[in-house]
Amino acid sequence: MPFTLDSEALAVASREEHERFRPPSFEGFSDLVFAYPENRQQLIVDETLARVYVDALLDLHALVDEYRFEALLAAALLSDYRRKLDHGEAEPLKLSGDPRMDQMPWPAETVVVMRRYARDLPSPSILFENPHRQIVGGRIFSRWVAGQMIDSALYRGVAACDRLAIMLHCRSEKPLPQNAKGELRAPSFRRDDLKPLERYFGSRPAWADVRELAVHHFLAFVKEERNGFTHHRRRPSELHGEKDIVYGSSSEGPEALVSAMDAGTHYAIAPAFYNELLLPAIEATRLTLVDT
Repeated sequence: MPFTLDSEALAVASREEHERFRPPSFEGFSDLVFAYPENRQQLIVDETLARVYVDALLDLHALVDEYRFEALLAAALLSDYRRKLDHGEAEPLKLSGDPRMDQMPWPAETVVVMRRYARDLPSPSILFENPHRQIVGGRIFSRWVAGQMIDSALYRGVAACDRLAIMLHCRSEKPLPQNAKGELRAPSFRRDDLKPLERYFGSRPAWADVRELAVHHFLAFVKEERNGFTHHRRRPSELHGEKDIVYGSSSEGPEALVSAMDAGTHYAIAPAFYNELLLPAIEATRLTLVDT
C-alpha cells in the first residue's frame, strides 16, 4: 500500500503555511530594472549593476520559495510521524533498552569508531514506501529527512538576506567591491557591507530597519550555525540521530559536553528565522529601494 500523509499532518502544514510562512511582497523590486510607461522608479543605469541586480532578484524569489517548501515539508513529515506514533501506526525508536546506556552522553571517540561498522543507508525510495522506519544510527528516516530540509532552508534564508545586500548595493550605483584578483565580490547582509551605503539610503525611514536587522542577534545565531555546518562541526541534533557527546573523555584534559538539539527546537528555528529576520528584511529592503 503506498504511503500517504495523515490528513491532520497535512492540515498542520497548511496552518503553518498561512500562519508562519506567509509569502513576502516583491512589489516594485523589478521596477528598478524594467522600463514601462507607468514606471516612476529611477532605473539602474549601469548595465553590469542592472544584470547583477536582476540575478539577485531572481535568486531571491527562488530562495524564498525553496525555504517555504522545505520548512513546510519538514513540518508535514514531523507531524505525520508524531500522529502515527500516537496511533500505533509507526514504530518508536528502539535503542539498547538500557536506560542508563541510552541516556548517557557518548564519548566522541567511541562514536567515531562505531561509525566505521555501521550498516549502509536504505534506498531513498523507502521515503515513499515506509518513511517512518528506523534506520542505521538511531534515526527515524522521515525525521532525518526533515532535519535536512530544515538545515537546507536556513542556508537559503541566509543566502536570501545576502541577495538583499546585493540589490541595495546595485541601487546605490556604487561599483561592486572586488577581491585581490580583481574579481567582483558580492556584498553580504552585514553591517560592514551595508555601511558604505549610508550616504545613499540614510534619509529613507526603512534604512534604519535594514541596519538593525543586519546586526540582529538571530541572524548572528543562524550564521554561526551555518558556519559550523560548513567549516567546523554542525550542532548535534536529535533529528539527525545524534545525542549528547563528550569530548576529551579519553585524555587527561578537561571534558567538554555538547548537548544535542531536540527535534522541537530544531524545527522552531525555521519559522523563527523566517518571521523575525527574513520577512522583515525583505520588506525593509523593499521600502528602502522602491519609491512609493
